[in-house]
Amino acid sequence: MYNKTKQSYMVGQKIEQVVISKEYFDALIEKIDRIDLLLKSNNVSKNDEKLSDEMTQNEVLELLRCKETKLWKLRNERGLPYRKVGKTLYFSRKEVMEWLKKQ
Repeated sequence: MYNKTKQSYMVGQKIEQVVISKEYFDALIEKIDRIDLLLKSNNVSKNDEKLSDEMTQNEVLELLRCKETKLWKLRNERGLPYRKVGKTLYFSRKEVMEWLKKQ
């Protein structure tokens, strides 16, 4: 005999019900907890590195002591490394410093 757990969840405005065994439900929760723990342990160190390494456009402007038009030319004509997320530009401090050494 299976020990069933009834779980309800919202889909838009409608409530759906799924029936699964308690063992299966417990196994899913255990897997989710392990995944969550792994993600937290990996992201803490990676995010710390990114936060200290990542620079905004304004920080790069201050570092290079130039205006936006000059920064645009450095990015597009001289290969200053950057990445764009939406409309926001991000620069890796390490990559910018390496780029400067080559100039």
